[in-house]
Amino acid sequence: SDPIYDAQIIVLINRLLRGLGIKNIVTEINSLGCKACRLNYKRKLIAYYKEKKGKMCEDCERRLALNPLRLLDCKEEKCLALRNEAPSILDHLCKSCNIHFKQVLEFIEEMKIPYRLNHFLVRGLDYYNRTVFEIFADGALEQKEAEKHEEEVVSHVSSKLALASGGRYDFLGEILGSRSISAVGVAMGIERVIELLKKYEIIPKPLRKKRIFFVYIGETAKKKSLPIIDALIDAGFNVMEALGKESLKAQLRLADKERIEWALIFGQKEAFEDSVILRDMKTGAQEAIALKSLTERLHKKLGARV
Repeated sequence: SDPIYDAQIIVLINRLLRGLGIKNIVTEINSLGCKACRLNYKRKLIAYYKEKKGKMCEDCERRLALNPLRLLDCKEEKCLALRNEAPSILDHLCKSCNIHFKQVLEFIEEMKIPYRLNHFLVRGLDYYNRTVFEIFADGALEQKEAEKHEEEVVSHVSSKLALASGGRYDFLGEILGSRSISAVGVAMGIERVIELLKKYEIIPKPLRKKRIFFVYIGETAKKKSLPIIDALIDAGFNVMEALGKESLKAQLRLADKERIEWALIFGQKEAFEDSVILRDMKTGAQEAIALKSLTERLHKKLGARV
């Protein structure tokens, strides 16, 4: 249930799309709250729309009784006008859900992920709770890709095209007859991605071989971890982590289980000093490295560039 996982799935899909050369990526994000605060919000929403009966489309008249959250999905012009005055779910989150959503936003802000709040975003499926998001691309392929196709003017992928969507769905287990299981995920239009790869002759990079396990200690370090991990991945390293685990011992145990030779340890002290500790998992030897020279030092320490 840790909000770091909500943020990580958003970072992951942004990184993937960015790696394909797509730019101007924007994440629209909202929180649907938990069962308790969503029930309260539904009452407010129903009360609002009951006063608007006769002003909605036929589909929305049915939705009001069956699934009132879907009223916010309608694209009919007269329904859009009503939606603009509808109550916002963000004003009806309980304390716990409000804190969760705030932490998700803090994590993605730390990663400098462009986003905009969309309190009309509901995803329409009952098993979603708390974080929901959709990824849009207003922009184009990177200039270097466009130059390969001088006969084409690559202006945009779409002016308003959802490339991916997802969120948290802790209630899915219950719906399937099991128990509540904390989970986050994202779905992407695979056919659309394959079409882009073929059209612009984008060849995926080979699997990275140099593996590093990233370990954090404390909340301050945790919040600053994602940009460091992202920079390491961009530099060609295969980075594993367990940001949902708070225990140093548990994180190092997982690194050992995965037979990873090198670990980076990032604690409160390192967060303030802009440094990190590199640990040899075989010998236990450690050394401090400044963040500004981390990737260069790792390339030298771990061998040839990957």
